Amino acid sequence: MAAVITTEVKPAQRLLTAADLAALPSRLPTGDVNYELRYGVLIIMSPTGGPHGATIRKLFNVFGNQVNTTHFGELTTGDGLILSQDPDDVTAPDIAAYLNHTLPIQTSPEGYSLTIPDLVAEVRSKNDWQPEIDDKVERYLRAGVKLVLIVDPARRAVQIYRPEQPPVLLGASDTIDISDLIPGLHVQVSDLLPQV
Repeated sequence: MAAVITTEVKPAQRLLTAADLAALPSRLPTGDVNYELRYGVLIIMSPTGGPHGATIRKLFNVFGNQVNTTHFGELTTGDGLILSQDPDDVTAPDIAAYLNHTLPIQTSPEGYSLTIPDLVAEVRSKNDWQPEIDDKVERYLRAGVKLVLIVDPARRAVQIYRPEQPPVLLGASDTIDISDLIPGLHVQVSDLLPQV
């Protein structure tokens, strides 16, 4: 999950839609740029560092192996996801897992997923603030995501969030067991983290 620059909604501010978001350029004179919408307010995503990308690749490999082994559904990375509409709340989870009962994934005219994934994993960046993370987790759970993983490479830890349950914090030597959601998925936290 990349750190964000946020702005508060002002009374006269025009809220953007998913269509507006899709029309924005992905490249500026200064380089590539990514955006999200938080209830119609544009969020400019700041670039992430090497550990962030390495962790996403590890997550994708671990979950991808389970997809291939158990055929539980479909895995995406970085794809646009509409959490709610009017005003539009559009994010791009680092990893999203859709179980078979949610397939096929329904999409908006802009190509963003309208289907809410069962599991989302986000990788915490060095610039992420805890209130931003808490807000995003709450939005995912409110939209219907059953399990949110926040992977923190710097702290070498993972937090697990489920609806109406307190978060669970696991250290590098602990094992993540989410086999109730994805059959057979047991993984040590250290296996999801870059080598130190």
